[in-house]
Amino acid sequence: MDWQHYIGEQFHASVNNLLNAIEPLSPALAIAGDTMANALLNDQRLFCAGLGTAQLLASRFSTTLLNRFQHDRPSLPVFNLTGDAILLNAIITDHGINDTIAKPLHSLGQQNDMVVLFACDPGINGLLQAIQAAHDRDMSVILIGTHQHQECRSLLQSSDMDIYIDADHPARALELLLFCSHSLCDLIEKKLFFGESA
Repeated sequence: MDWQHYIGEQFHASVNNLLNAIEPLSPALAIAGDTMANALLNDQRLFCAGLGTAQLLASRFSTTLLNRFQHDRPSLPVFNLTGDAILLNAIITDHGINDTIAKPLHSLGQQNDMVVLFACDPGINGLLQAIQAAHDRDMSVILIGTHQHQECRSLLQSSDMDIYIDADHPARALELLLFCSHSLCDLIEKKLFFGESA
């Protein structure tokens, strides 16, 4: 096999995947970024979470908003609920994986806070309970996930948002999810600190 040609094909597949996502994702990302920025302006907090591979996305999202995306600026109140391995292990040991996001949300979430759930792995339990926990605390949900999470979508309410990733290959889906995360961070940073409309 010509490995150089194979790698080139992967680049093309990734670029085509991004190009095909422009029209379906751009409106949803613009609305979600504006909604999160307005929540932060109103002294509300953002929580984020992901299980399995999506833990990486939640960690990147929270770190970027707490620290910086492109510019040095004040930190934002964004909390990663699935970033503490000791806490996750304790909850899984005592209560099972279904409570890994729901339990801290019940404890920390307050009315009008928001939770951003990243979902990219099929068969990962805990997102349904997380959505229910957010609703129990009168929090809105932004679900950023693939076609494999229809059951989660069925729980979303009118105040929630669904950013739907359409990609058949797991690597392409992960790339789109990361791109969405970066786009949201960029929009939030620009609106809050540089007077630009999201």
